[in-house]
Order: sequence, then structure tokens, then C-alpha cells
Amino acid sequence: MINHLFAFEYKDARRTTTGEPNKHTGNRSIAGQAYMFWDDVERDAWVVGNTINYDKHSDKRIRTSKQELRSLHQGMSVPEYEDYIDSLEFTKCTGS
Repeated sequence: MINHLFAFEYKDARRTTTGEPNKHTGNRSIAGQAYMFWDDVERDAWVVGNTINYDKHSDKRIRTSKQELRSLHQGMSVPEYEDYIDSLEFTKCTGS
């Protein structure tokens, strides 16, 4: 299996949640969108975009792994999360 690379873009603040709580844990997902890339050059270009002073701790776009991405989607059950990952299409960097 190919090792895909992921990034996440927060909708608002990093603690803004969305959706219904997970019926087993009560946790919610963080508001935002996941993106999948073929390689780290494309992903990193997309993450940094046109940001002049990139700061990985305050920027809305972050690099992430599939496991770290799961922590942002705690409102989903494991099967829902796997379906979500399977539904992602590859992102082509447009520079922003």
C-alpha cells in the first residue's frame, strides 16, 4: 500500500468543534478539512501556501499523519473515519 501524506486545514480556531459527539466517547471532531497528497513537496507547498511568516503552531494549515488526523476526527467512529479517509481525493497544490 502506498503511504499517502495528509494535511489539515482548521475552519476557525484549533479547538472549534463540529458535528455530533461520538456516541461512545462523547468527543467531537475539530472543525476543518483533511487533504491527501502524493508527495511531501506538494503537501508542504500547500501547507505553507502564501504565508509570509509560517508558524506551525498558529497557522490554519498543518502537516499531519493518518494517525494524528484521527485525533482531529474523534466525533467519528472508526469505520466512519476509515470511510472518510477512503473518500478523500488527492489534492494538487495551487500555491494557496
